[in-house]
Amino acid sequence: MDHEDLSASNKRRGERVARHFMIRVQQIFPGASSDYWEVSTIRNISAAGVLFYSADYYKIGAEVIIRLKNPLDTTIKEVTCHGVVVRCALSHDIKSTFEVAADFTKIPEESKKTIYDIVNYFLKKEKKHHQ
Repeated sequence: MDHEDLSASNKRRGERVARHFMIRVQQIFPGASSDYWEVSTIRNISAAGVLFYSADYYKIGAEVIIRLKNPLDTTIKEVTCHGVVVRCALSHDIKSTFEVAADFTKIPEESKKTIYDIVNYFLKKEKKHHQ
């Protein structure tokens, strides 16, 4: 299995926030349905995509469904969006774990707003902390 080096340039659009919270990820396999959802932790997120940890290898170009909850407001239901894997590499920090980068490809409008709110909240908090 050929794994891409994590030192590759940082190509995702948008400012990222490094906040660890839970997500669920399901890989979409053409012609097959699956009930398997991997529970994972986000390493960082932006309005354009997400980097998460996984015990599984994800092939570049794989389509995924991502479900996340706003860690700031537990009254909001889970957000569901689709993405495509753009990078998958062994983590330098966590043994036997992959870091998977996925760009968001299909996000319902209400989900876009929730993701935007999460990212902006943490960006403001980080900027305030560094002042």
